[in-house]
This record gives sequence, structure tokens and C-alpha cells, in this order.
Amino acid sequence: MRALLLLLAGSLFCFPAHLGAAEPRLETNPEHPWFGQVVVEPLPPAIVRGLSDHGPLDGARYLVVRVADEGGELPPILGRTVLEADRMRFEPRFPLAAQLPISMEFRGRRLARDLGLPGLLDDSLRSAQLPAAPAQAPAQVVELQPAEKQLPENLLRFYLQFSRPIRGHDLHRSIRLVDAVTGSEVPDAFVEIPSGLWDPSGQRLTLLLHPGRIKRGVGPHQVQGPPLREGQWYRLEVGPGLVDRSGRPVATFEHRFQAGPALRRKLVPQQWTIVVPRNAGDAVTIRPTVPVDSALIRRSLEIAGPQGAVAGSLEVQTSSQIRFRPAAGWLPGRYEIRIDPGLEDVAGNRIDRVFDLATHGSVGDAGEPAGAVATTLEFRVALPPAD
Repeated sequence: MRALLLLLAGSLFCFPAHLGAAEPRLETNPEHPWFGQVVVEPLPPAIVRGLSDHGPLDGARYLVVRVADEGGELPPILGRTVLEADRMRFEPRFPLAAQLPISMEFRGRRLARDLGLPGLLDDSLRSAQLPAAPAQAPAQVVELQPAEKQLPENLLRFYLQFSRPIRGHDLHRSIRLVDAVTGSEVPDAFVEIPSGLWDPSGQRLTLLLHPGRIKRGVGPHQVQGPPLREGQWYRLEVGPGLVDRSGRPVATFEHRFQAGPALRRKLVPQQWTIVVPRNAGDAVTIRPTVPVDSALIRRSLEIAGPQGAVAGSLEVQTSSQIRFRPAAGWLPGRYEIRIDPGLEDVAGNRIDRVFDLATHGSVGDAGEPAGAVATTLEFRVALPPAD
């Protein structure tokens, strides 16, 4: 009995010291050396259970990550802290730059105390530096939408897709709209947003042409006129100064196009062309009569068939040609293409309203009342007989 008590006492005495060894360390993704996150492991099982029962974790109380600064204490880096198995992980909101020195403070005593388990963890302070980024080909523009050689003079948006996440600072200094004949920059062509309009991946940038210059009858349009003028040639340039999130320069890019007639009509999907698939694995091709917004079409179009919604992949080949390929192949029968009323063409016109509405008088069907009207198109799949 005495031996058993001594054994238990020894176990209790060693338990906190063993489990208190959880320390923060820097973890990098070898495929993306510019990205780093901080992990604390291993957490004692009792702490893990306590965290699981605790509800949402206020990570800032227990794990504080800062940029190391000899001149003083900088504010914590923005991010979120999550619990994974037996470790705590801090994921920065924005990827950490290569060779950035950081300090990592784990407040283990506070965490253990808050969970009613004092003595199971200790405090720890560590510093680290992200490794230098290896030599790598420059990030580049891999897709531009719309990419047609003629675009309406009241074009509302461009989308630039990059091969890697980009650092969104002072974009107006690196991305320009240029008169292709004179070589001069079109002033105030885009809405100037210092950090840019990025998708969550940091790889797709939305360039919004100044709507005040596009809409007729408003001040900027009356003073400066539209950014694009019918018949003239332009270049969209991604020039020097743009860098990816590791600080490496982005490859230059340009797209030359001509401004064509303005689009000032509501979308009429009933006039679109549908190329019906001939085989079970073929894509259905949809050809709008005017180029549509390539980002909105991805979430504004769905297809339903004999067994309900059809899962598959949507490919925007151009703003005037979209292909949908089913994941499991077509079945014979009738299908519906359902188009959300929020879909826009490249000039911002929707099914229920015109974006560029003249202040005086009616242009096209702009005077008709607006309403959220969904549209359904039909097609039928008749497959060849099986061999």
C-alpha cells in the first residue's frame, strides 16, 4: 500500500512538469515558404478536454504573436487561434513575409488557470525568423476577364487572376489603363482602393472602372467623361512595382483592346444560344448574346434535371461562352438552366434593370420597372443508344 502511494505521489509530482513543456514554435509550409504559422504542442490531455468543453477560444489571451522589434513592443499580429488535436495553432490573417522576425508568447499559466487546471502549463517566450524564399519564377497574370479584343465603352470591371497571392498595396501605382495610341495614362480610370478588391485567396483582383464616370448625368461623367471612348484602343498594364506576398516582383502584363459600342440593355437570357450535349460526358455550352460578368456567372447559374440539381464544373472560356460539365454524366431527359436575377453583363446590366440609366429620357428599355425576376432556360438531352 505504501509503495502504491509513493508511486502515485511521484506521478503527480512529475505530471505538471512533463505536461508543462508545451512551447510555441514556428511552422512553415515548404510549398509556400512565405507563409508561417505558430503552433504550441503538445498540450496535456486535460487541457485539450478543457478547451473542447470551454467553447470558442479567445486565442489572444493565451498565444500572442508579434513582429520582433528592438525599439519597443509592437501590437499583436492579426489572426485566429484554433485547437487541433493536442496542439494550439495561430494562423495569421495575412501570410507572414519571408525573413520576418517574430516573437511568440505562450501564456500557459493563464490558460491552465482559466480552465481550472493550475500548474499544468507554464509560460514560454520564443523568437524565430521565417526562412528566405527560394528562387522561384515570378508570379504572373494567368487569366484576364473579360479578355475580348473589343469591349463596351461602359465596361464596369476587369478581373485579374494571378499565379500566386499578391501583396495588395498601392495598386494604383502598378496597374494602369493607357491610351494605346498616345501612350498616356487614362486619369482616374479605376476606383482607387489602396489594398484592392481581392478574393479570399489573394490571387484574383477586381478592377472597378469608375462608375461615376460611366453613369451619364452625374458629376464625374459630366466633368471627365467615360474612361473608355468608343473606337479608341487601350492597354491594360500590370507594370513594375507589384510584388507577391514574399516580396518578389510580379511579371509585367498587358492586354490591348478597343472600346466598342456601349451596352445599355437588360440581359435577355431567352436569346442565348444553348449547344446541347450529344454524349453523357459532354459539356453543355451556353453562349450569351452579350459578354457576362465572369465572376457572377459562377454563382448565378445552376442546372437541374430529372433527378434534381446537377453537380458539375462551370468553365468560363470567355465572357461570351460558358461550359458546364456534369460530374456524373447526363441522363436522358429535360433540363433547366436557372439564372439568378443578380447576374450582370460586363457593363453592369441585369435581367431586371439597366446600370447606366440616363438622367433625362429613356434609353432602350431602361424605363421599364425593375424587379427581381429569375429566368429559366430549357434543353433536352437525348443520348445515343448504348452499344
